[in-house]
Amino acid sequence: MRINPENAKYYSFESITSTNDFAKELLMNEDLVVVSALHQTKGRGRNINQWYGSYGNNLFLSIGIKHSSYINSLTLAILQAVSSLAVQDTLQELTKANIYRIKYPNDIYAYDGEKYRKISGILVEHSFAGSECISSVIGIGINVRENSFPVQLQESAISLFQLGFDIEIHKLQTKLIDIFFSYLANNSDKQIFNIWKKELNLTNKEIKVLGKESTYRLSRFFEDGRLELVDSKNNKITIDNGDSIRYNLD
Repeated sequence: MRINPENAKYYSFESITSTNDFAKELLMNEDLVVVSALHQTKGRGRNINQWYGSYGNNLFLSIGIKHSSYINSLTLAILQAVSSLAVQDTLQELTKANIYRIKYPNDIYAYDGEKYRKISGILVEHSFAGSECISSVIGIGINVRENSFPVQLQESAISLFQLGFDIEIHKLQTKLIDIFFSYLANNSDKQIFNIWKKELNLTNKEIKVLGKESTYRLSRFFEDGRLELVDSKNNKITIDNGDSIRYNLD
């Protein structure tokens, strides 16, 4: 996928319902947009979950792309892959710390010295006309200066501030956008897909599937980013939702 970042139009808000929703509206008339906000009142995660973030303490960013030609399943998967790679690289570069891991398909976790906690979530949404994908929006949330999560998130979420890093949000955003577009400019879809698979580090891992008693291992990656898992009895299962699996991130 080749995208010229110079064609992007930028929109920044103090507060907005959802950067993803606004990016979708903009794509009715624009080809490439970047929407950011200091706060979201209706930020979304996957599976109808809400994305928590207090005013001014986190990065809320959406990149909207209108597709000018037919998009195949590999290219759609690339948007999942490149967004997570860009976030991981950005955090590593700005903090000089190798503590960040991608959990399938695109959540970013950080090691706090005791365990991995979620520091970033990514929501990729596609719009279709019939069977053809006409646009995609990549929504990225990063916990930057958050210091007080709701009770239900305190054991699972973490911010850069809580890890001891004081990163200015605008600097983080600028670096992330640069790395995101650089991946697309300098790598083929297949190269990005292979880098993502390597960073996921799923080969030979024991994988637990919620609701299943068996332990699985990775059998193969499908071109569209789904996983085929197999247990000791050669029973196979297809996974497209990272929330349904658990495995060691190291």
